[in-house]
Amino acid sequence: MRVVRSVALLLATAAALVGCTSGGTPAPAPTSSPAPGRSPTATPTPTDTAAALAKVPVHLVPVCATAVCVPIAVLPQVRPGVTVALVRGPDAAEQLHQTAYLLSVGTAGNRLGVVRLLRGDFFFDSLPELICDQLVHCFIPATSGAHTGVMNVVAVDSAGELTDISQGGTLSVDTVELRPVDLDADGAAEIVGRVNDYTPNYAAGGEYWMVWTWTGTRYAPSGCRKVQPGEEAPGGPVTLSGCPR
Repeated sequence: MRVVRSVALLLATAAALVGCTSGGTPAPAPTSSPAPGRSPTATPTPTDTAAALAKVPVHLVPVCATAVCVPIAVLPQVRPGVTVALVRGPDAAEQLHQTAYLLSVGTAGNRLGVVRLLRGDFFFDSLPELICDQLVHCFIPATSGAHTGVMNVVAVDSAGELTDISQGGTLSVDTVELRPVDLDADGAAEIVGRVNDYTPNYAAGGEYWMVWTWTGTRYAPSGCRKVQPGEEAPGGPVTLSGCPR
């Protein structure tokens, strides 16, 4: 299993991004196997992080050619010769929501694809993650309103073209707890969130894990399970009958 993750940035070395922007040979992505139900993490040095982010060609996002945009995260070699970057900006003038794009770049520093992330209002202050699984589905969670989490999912094809498969914002929960987790260690991440049963109300309600699984064409709900103290992911099987009504 290989799940590639970046919170502020996930790079093995800055050389990987140099290869993507100047035509060099990219370094391979990390291939260590995580424990089931978790994603591997890496902690590059600040020098690597700063150098890699500085080389992201944010101007390849059309709106960023004339506006200030900021690279937030980079994942090299999600496919051979394809690097993806999460780009912020320009944010709305009234500061009521943030703007985010996923950009794919080839080895010559050319744009392969760009998609604006449409689901959610805040991508960076609350849930700043970028994770791509073995299907090369890239997950960017966001928040919307006071207590709603929504998942953006972008598929990266072999040519680096990007397709939004977020299912119209339906991959959503009524808490801000929502993330991709490979529960069965098959390389394809499930979408895992927490939902509230509002019993007797939201503040005092119980929470349940809710899981979506990729069926080959879409993410379908596979079920729910009561959250147990200390759990970071469902501790056992989920069922549709276990979801709060």
